[in-house]
Amino acid sequence: KVTRNYADRWVDTEMNTFIEDLWKEYDKELNIPVGTLSYDMIIKPNASEPSSSIICRFQECTLGNLCADSFKEVLVADLAMINGGDIRVNLLQGNLTRKNIIEVVPFFSTVVLNQCSGQTILDALEMSVSRLPNSFGGFLQVSGITFDVNTLISSPVKTDAEGMFVNITGKRRISNVKINGIVLDENKKYNISMSEYLSLGGDGYSMFSQCKLIDQSIYAESDALIYYISNDLNGEIPSKYKYEEGRINIDEQFKEIYESRNESIKYFRKFLILTM
Repeated sequence: KVTRNYADRWVDTEMNTFIEDLWKEYDKELNIPVGTLSYDMIIKPNASEPSSSIICRFQECTLGNLCADSFKEVLVADLAMINGGDIRVNLLQGNLTRKNIIEVVPFFSTVVLNQCSGQTILDALEMSVSRLPNSFGGFLQVSGITFDVNTLISSPVKTDAEGMFVNITGKRRISNVKINGIVLDENKKYNISMSEYLSLGGDGYSMFSQCKLIDQSIYAESDALIYYISNDLNGEIPSKYKYEEGRINIDEQFKEIYESRNESIKYFRKFLILTM
């Protein structure tokens, strides 16, 4: 019996041993160098905090930007999305190995390319921010797209009993949506790179069933990130990923609400500002 995220859990010790032996068996492959990082990319200030404290689940995060960019580049898409719940641990400065990257995005859903309408993108973004100011594993980290969020507006998203998106009924929280700097056209088709998990409706994103599958890559999420760092970034994660870039602009009221509920993040962010 163990306690994780403030809840009691039970561990199968035989399965744990089996998994540990697998890690050891592939130790050589896992420790192949990928690149270097000259600063820490923090998404969770304290390992003992629940997963809901991971900032990628309620706002733009630097690791989310890096992961989404890797999806966009590996399949040459107009834009890319990754659910914040797929990003699990901090990436710390130093030499990076395959194992480090797999620990960041440990789910082996492949990266796919879908052709979707602008309307579908708008619905997906509304689904993404529907639970703010609460944390949501389906909160989307994005590449090639920017938008504003007004959390003072009640979410217009309607879901079914299983949490799947149904429709929009009311004023949208999302506004000022741009694809690579150009205002989104609801009727235009865009190529979106995302995990197969999202493509198949994971985290309630049923609207993606309306999209056309263009390419099914051989890359798992971690493979895409490894390739992007090793090749597109020439093995060195640049300083542009040190800070959020304003891809997702949430109103100040939201920030006040969330920081008042989560003191560890509030003070950790102040610490980062003072020490940078």
